[in-house]
Amino acid sequence: MISIGIDVGSVAAKIAAYDGEKIIATGLLPTGWSPKGVGEQLLKEILQKTNTPKNKIKSIVGTGYGRVSLPFVDKKVTEITCHGKGAYYIDPNIRTVIDIGGQDSKVIKLNNEGMVVDFLMNDKCAAGTGQIILQYHGKCFRGGH
Repeated sequence: MISIGIDVGSVAAKIAAYDGEKIIATGLLPTGWSPKGVGEQLLKEILQKTNTPKNKIKSIVGTGYGRVSLPFVDKKVTEITCHGKGAYYIDPNIRTVIDIGGQDSKVIKLNNEGMVVDFLMNDKCAAGTGQIILQYHGKCFRGGH
């Protein structure tokens, strides 16, 4: 049994298959005009790569702005939560995650248990400009973090 995570962002859609111990396959495609279509294509490709029939999938979690368009997922989770869980899984000492995306950017603060305790997200269409870092940096010096 495998678990699948799929992130349909505004620019790219990513997928990973996990066997309970390690990531066994990944995929990446431009999102294009159909988040649902690219999600379905990635799912088909990852099942082929892993030689896994649909009835051997434990669960599928969707995230990203396109998660609402994925009818085949078992659970839809915000990317803020996913970033926090993923970062903590990779290294339990991580306390800050920075996501500079195609549609928005986020700075996420984690506690000692890996739970999201605060986040800051840009509110302008300036995702890749680094503006969010300047906003977060200013908040740090005002005693926010």
